[in-house]
Amino acid sequence: MTAPWKNGPEPDQVISYGESIDQIIDIYNGDGPLVTLIHGGYWRPVNNREHMRALAGKLVTHGFKVANIEYRRDPGNPQKLFDDVNKALELLTDSIALVGFSVGGQIALVSKNEAHKLILLAPITDLERTKSENLGEGAVRTFFGDSDLTAFDPMLRSYNQHLYIIHGDADDRVPVEHSRDFAKIKGASLMEISGADHFAMVDPDGLAFDLILHSLLSK
Repeated sequence: MTAPWKNGPEPDQVISYGESIDQIIDIYNGDGPLVTLIHGGYWRPVNNREHMRALAGKLVTHGFKVANIEYRRDPGNPQKLFDDVNKALELLTDSIALVGFSVGGQIALVSKNEAHKLILLAPITDLERTKSENLGEGAVRTFFGDSDLTAFDPMLRSYNQHLYIIHGDADDRVPVEHSRDFAKIKGASLMEISGADHFAMVDPDGLAFDLILHSLLSK
């Protein structure tokens, strides 16, 4: 049986923000305010925006327009990824919220954006801890190489935006303890889902979606 998060609709439009095939944004034409999605996948090139499409489609049914960003993933050259996302976000300045899943949460947290809210789904929030715990089969070492992690680590940033974290307590990809500690230090709102695993956060038919919608509609 295919996981629900893999069954997303094709976008209504695809726009480019660069010459690479990965410098593109899926656009879903809802009637309401714009929400921007940023996918995860432990910075590996094999993972892409398609696993956010089901979430995008569900958001459209609730009255939102959606942008789903793709970006280049070049191990050893992390700045390229963050330059890509920042360039894409320059085209999406009317976005009311960034929704980042897993590594997409880390990207949202260190990006240059004008969104009022960051909604973080099982996010990577502490690069040094992620590295020391060898999460994602050594993903930090593989992607960042010898780069200084300081500029890319959400734990070293301060935030004026509303931060909402949604995380399952059965997540074996990104431990919920990371989000608990980040929320305490940074003042984020943390919503835990009992028994939920990592990919439950992007299941459009699960509790996580209800919490995403609640966070989008919160004042």
